[in-house]
Parts: sequence; structure tokens; C-alpha cells
Amino acid sequence: MLSAAIDQARPLLGPTSDTAPPAASAPSSWGRRLHAVRTAAGISQRELGVRAGLESSSASSRINRYELGVHEPDHRISRRLAVILGVPDAYFYAESDDLAALILLWGRIPDLAQQRLLSAAILAEQEARADPSTMERASLLRNS
Repeated sequence: MLSAAIDQARPLLGPTSDTAPPAASAPSSWGRRLHAVRTAAGISQRELGVRAGLESSSASSRINRYELGVHEPDHRISRRLAVILGVPDAYFYAESDDLAALILLWGRIPDLAQQRLLSAAILAEQEARADPSTMERASLLRNS
């Protein structure tokens, strides 16, 4: 069930290192994720930049540079972009695509469902600590 939910969120993650075409300098995960949610929202680079408070004359090129990974915006701009695009700011900074997908899904579910998911995660972590082989099996499953 979790893998189906993650698969559903994958289009908003953009191509991963496994699926992205080789490039001289590949975009950062941050930029790749920005591009994915911006295009999914149907917003141009210029429009997004202007709505985030960038000058209209440079808005498109600044967003383009963020998406290409040439620059990364400061947290204030990052937060504005996240609000405009309707995603949690943490989505851009997640260390893995699976975590980014989980953050997206987390932001879409109601508070009660978030509390249930958090309780289930705490229980799973406690069980894993009680049986270390559980963590090894989970790691093997992720890497297969």
C-alpha cells in the first residue's frame, strides 16, 4: 500500500538519477523537485518567480537557475515557492525521493490521519529496535 502511494507521488519528484538522462551537470534534487511540481501545477517559470516576489525582468531566469541547480534560493524564497506550489517546504530538502514522496503525501492527509501514521511509525521503529533483523530486512527490501 505504501509503495502504491509513493508510486502515485513519483511524478511530482521528477526523474530520479535512475531515469534522468545523463547531463554535463545534472540538476540537484532540489531543482528537479521544483521543476516537477511547477510543471505539474502548469505555472511558467516567470509566473512562479513573480508570484514569489522576484523582479519580473529576472524571474524566469532565476527560477530556471534554481531548477538547473546552478543556484539554490534562500529559505525565505524557498518557503514562498512551496506555498505557491502547495507543497511542504521540507519536500525540496528531503534526502531521498522516497522521503520526498512521504512528505508530499503527509501534506495531503488530514491531521487525524497524520497522527495515526505517526503512531504507526513510532510503533514500527520500536519493534525494529527490539528485533534488529527487522531493520536489516527493510534495508534489503529498499535496495532491491
